[in-house]
Amino acid sequence: MLTQLTFHLRERKVVEELKNHNQHLSKAALRAKFQTMSLSPYRFYQETNHLYWHDFYNDWRLSLFGGIEHTQTWLQGDAHVYNFSSYPDRMGRPTFGMDEFDSAMVGDYQYDLWSLGISIILNCGANAFFSFDQASQAVRVMAKAYWKVLMAHALSEPVKLSQTPKLSQELQRFLKKIGKKQTIKNFYKQWVETLPNGNRAFSQKLPFLEPLNAKNKALFLAIFADYQRDAWFDHDALRQFKVLDVAHLKTEGASSAETDRLFVLIGNANKHLKVLDIKEQHLPPACQFMTDAELRRYRQIFPNEGLRHEQAFCAISGHPDPFLGWIEYSGRIYSIRELSPLKQFFDTSTIKKFKAYNNMAKAWGRLLAVEHLRGARTLFGDNGMPFAQAFAIVAEHQDTFLDMVQDISESYANCVVNDYEVFLLEFSADYV
Repeated sequence: MLTQLTFHLRERKVVEELKNHNQHLSKAALRAKFQTMSLSPYRFYQETNHLYWHDFYNDWRLSLFGGIEHTQTWLQGDAHVYNFSSYPDRMGRPTFGMDEFDSAMVGDYQYDLWSLGISIILNCGANAFFSFDQASQAVRVMAKAYWKVLMAHALSEPVKLSQTPKLSQELQRFLKKIGKKQTIKNFYKQWVETLPNGNRAFSQKLPFLEPLNAKNKALFLAIFADYQRDAWFDHDALRQFKVLDVAHLKTEGASSAETDRLFVLIGNANKHLKVLDIKEQHLPPACQFMTDAELRRYRQIFPNEGLRHEQAFCAISGHPDPFLGWIEYSGRIYSIRELSPLKQFFDTSTIKKFKAYNNMAKAWGRLLAVEHLRGARTLFGDNGMPFAQAFAIVAEHQDTFLDMVQDISESYANCVVNDYEVFLLEFSADYV
């Protein structure tokens, strides 16, 4: 009888949440996902965004430095250090920022800020170069950089939202390397082959792709043709592209098997190639914890998840993808965007000096602040100024604000480590 009174215990909540969230996966897919999660507490955190939202949605502490109308913005919704990456600007040059919007939604800025702070501590732990105290200091550096950008925007020096904020030397070297022409050549050499008849198609050497069967391919191409006709009607450059091939991401055994994904190879008369990423979109994890009334309002604003993804991308990104859009295929909603050869993640394990890691933390804080200003610009106009001015009021006292971010990041990172150990004990025998 006593055990019936212990459902509230943390370990039981974690186990039940993991089971419920992953119950639709095949055993092979679940094994692959859980093996990834078992690598470190940081990888566990990456794959359990739903746990973060379970614990923080409508947290009372939001009211201490926000929780009001004008501290809302477009959130990335899954902010961690590996959701920053390189991507092309409007001129095709590599820049850096958040480039994943599958979990994006409108909410209080602190959700992203706390999530990023937690990820910094766990990332330092995974790399094992820095102590817990150093990791916590890096969180404070990140939050201070965030605070400075918003305070300057509100009070003295408005930010140019079309520009990428100052990057660390490490990131500048990283982008310079990616910007070499060989990066793009190597991408298409890996992804594309020329057939005996001269046509181009996805390379059969790619182990993660498989062809669609004839029925599904015909259905998809018909839907995609309608999308091209309607969405690209006013874009002469886009209308010149024709579909050359389509392939499906193998899901059995993939760690991301809960999300269906296709790739479309397109080309034009000048033999310019593009790979489009067609990705199934789900309800953001935060929505699982909304009240019925909140969810109804959400559905009124975003009738489907492809539209939400498109609006989030346009709001947050400094350089929205010209191919951006969405389709409905086989009863599911899919986002459309280019799979850029310039998209790469910065490997933080290459940073072995704490000063260099702090430089990265500053860059993450600046980037998040600018992206929140862009998101708020979409909501409130005036270059995001209402958001910045509200922040300047609620977060007036810098040290108190930084203490809060640091404390939440430290304590929840420790909680994630404990959850990770519970996960290993519960699931390692069958899946890891």
